[in-house]
Amino acid sequence: MNDIQHKQIESVNSILSKEFSDMSMSYFLNVWKEYWNKKINSDIPNIVVIDTGIPDIYIRALNINTHYIFGGVYQGNSAVQEVFPQISDPIIKSAFSLLVSEYNPQEQQLTVVMPVHNITARKALPFLSEAKFNVLSTEQNIFLSKEISDQFIDEQNEVWYTLQQAVQKAVPAKELLQYAEAITYAYHALVKLEESSCPTFITSFIRQTYYMVSDLEKWSIEVEHLAERYPKNLKSSLLLLTGSPILFPNTKLLSILQSLSLKKYQNHCAIPKPCNYDTLLNSKGLPVNLLYNQLHEIHYQAVKQDISHTFSVSAAEIKHSNGVIYHLLKGQLFYAYEAEQVEKICIDNGIPFVLIETDYTDTDTEQIRIRLEAFAELLRQPSAK
Repeated sequence: MNDIQHKQIESVNSILSKEFSDMSMSYFLNVWKEYWNKKINSDIPNIVVIDTGIPDIYIRALNINTHYIFGGVYQGNSAVQEVFPQISDPIIKSAFSLLVSEYNPQEQQLTVVMPVHNITARKALPFLSEAKFNVLSTEQNIFLSKEISDQFIDEQNEVWYTLQQAVQKAVPAKELLQYAEAITYAYHALVKLEESSCPTFITSFIRQTYYMVSDLEKWSIEVEHLAERYPKNLKSSLLLLTGSPILFPNTKLLSILQSLSLKKYQNHCAIPKPCNYDTLLNSKGLPVNLLYNQLHEIHYQAVKQDISHTFSVSAAEIKHSNGVIYHLLKGQLFYAYEAEQVEKICIDNGIPFVLIETDYTDTDTEQIRIRLEAFAELLRQPSAK
């Protein structure tokens, strides 16, 4: 185990043992540990997926060695520092630092899959080519229209075709349906957990482990068992956390909220949920073309909810909240623009709002804690919506 792997394992172990020592989290901690210990096997196809945006049903259906890199920790790789300017998307910089530090581009049968949906990711493409990585990239714009676009359909078809080419494996439609069933089971298990009184810190961590496992049935059963330990949360939380993604092990903000007894809230900063393929599974005997049409529609709706692509919270949801915490990572210009829109809605409707602008260091932890203590006190006042 190298130093980077050790830090990723120990950081999460430390957080969970400190904040949730009374909970049995051994299965999910083992998932996390095995994920960071996972090795490239040059004898079989390997795929490294950077960021979100590629439907995981396609990745899982290939049934190969898969490595997800979301960029939850800032690694100061000197080569990456030379590629990106100082004010760049810290999540993308973190992911690419991990990529060039941990993976050898000369490994046989290694393909890097990367959706490109901001300037920082686009800047990295020539760097990866020069470093001899085999990259499958797809341009992904912000989809705001209600109807699915032809561009999205073309991109999805191209990605799926190219993925199968890259690993020299053709996947029949019936296998996609099998994975759709397993993913939907995982989706419903996670919904049960998030609708329970289980702290949001834990549900956010468990949601991320979904992308780290190959045995979805085992994962789903463990999630259901955890949900059974908590009573159903009969009163929906009206506190919203939204903005830049919060990825483990970088959980500074979540840890502060937990310590302030703000344990249950709507976390729009978490990694995307599994897709719900119920409509597809209920349509028996679909021809292949119609099956893919339904897949594209489901994935289109999913990407519109992905915080990397579009506004992660609606105006109606903001208006029905009793407070909004906006998390903004320095260097993420899209989110800075969105923060202004969210703040305006809150001001117009008399909803408490706080903007937490931060980075991937701990230097501002106490300042953030003080601001959120004041915000929490405001929420407790009778005048708060």
